[in-house]
Amino acid sequence: MLSGLGAGAVRSLGGFEGWGGALYALSSMSTLLQDPSILQRLDDLVRGTEFDVESDVAYDIIGGATGLIAGLLARHGIEPSDEAVRLAVRCGEHLVRSATRQAVGAGWVNRRIGTTPLTGFAHGAAGASWALSRLSAVTGLESFGAATQDALAFERSVFAPTASNWPDLRDSARASDGKTRFSVSWCHGAPGVGIARLGMRMSGDLDPVLDTEIRAAVAATVRAGLHGNHSLCHGALGNAEFLRLAAMHLSDPALAQRCEDAATVVARMALAGRVRTGVSREVGVPGLMTGLAGIGLALLRHAEPLAVPCVLTLEPPRPRA
Repeated sequence: MLSGLGAGAVRSLGGFEGWGGALYALSSMSTLLQDPSILQRLDDLVRGTEFDVESDVAYDIIGGATGLIAGLLARHGIEPSDEAVRLAVRCGEHLVRSATRQAVGAGWVNRRIGTTPLTGFAHGAAGASWALSRLSAVTGLESFGAATQDALAFERSVFAPTASNWPDLRDSARASDGKTRFSVSWCHGAPGVGIARLGMRMSGDLDPVLDTEIRAAVAATVRAGLHGNHSLCHGALGNAEFLRLAAMHLSDPALAQRCEDAATVVARMALAGRVRTGVSREVGVPGLMTGLAGIGLALLRHAEPLAVPCVLTLEPPRPRA
C-alpha cells in the first residue's frame, strides 16, 4: 500500500493535493481497515522521507505546509505519534518564519494566486490560524499561539460588517471598478472562515470573538442560499456542511433542517442524473473537492454524520465499536 510513496512520488505538501492528503488518507485507512500496522509504516515513511518544507511557498491548506500540519495531526489524533508531531512542528516553524506582516496582524502570500495575503480557509489566514491553533494546543509552544493571533488579527481587520463576510483578496477576484468582491464557499469566504472558527472553538479556544464570527459566517451563508453547483469546494454541499456544524454548535434546529433540506434536494437531483459538479453543470467530473466523489461523500455524511468524518477539516474516522 505504501510502496509507491517515496521522496519523489509526491511533490506538494498540502492536505488536498500532496503529502498531507496522502497521510490523512492512509491514517484513515488504518482505522477503517482496523490495521494498526499502517500507522507504524506511516511513521517510518515520515521518518525516512526528505520533506521539502523550507522550500514551500504555497503555505496553505490545499498545497502547502498548513495542509501537511492538518494531515499529520490527523495521524497523531488516531494514535499519538512523536514522528508526526516533530514534522508538524517543523511545518509550523516554517509558517511562523514566512508570515508577512500587515498593518494589523500577518498573513501569507501564495504567489500562485495573488500578491497579497488572503483570507479564507483553503488558501488564506483562516486555514493557517486553525492549523496553528491546533498545533499550539498539541505542543504548548507559545510561538504557534502568537502566530495564530496574528492571523486572526489580520482577518478581523478586513472583515466587512455590511456583507457579514471577509473579502476575496485574490488577484483574479479583483474588480475593475475597484469594488470589493466577496465569495461564499469553503475555499474562499464566510463558510470556510466559519469552519475554521468552529474548529478552534470546539477544540477549546475560549476567544469570545470566535462565536461572533461564527454567527456572522452563518448569516452570510444563509443569505447566499444553498444553491448553484453541488460540490464541497465551492458549492451547496460544502456550505451545508458548515451550516450543519454551526447548527450543532449554536443548538439551532431550524438551521440544521435547512441543511437537511438542501442535502435532500441534491440527493434527488443526483438520482435523476442532474448532479452539478464544481467544474461544470454538464460534466460529471470525478474528484473529491469539485467532483462526484466529494458529492457522494457529502451525501453519505448527511445520512450518517457520526460514521462519516468531515473531510473538509481532514477529520479522521472514529474507530468502529
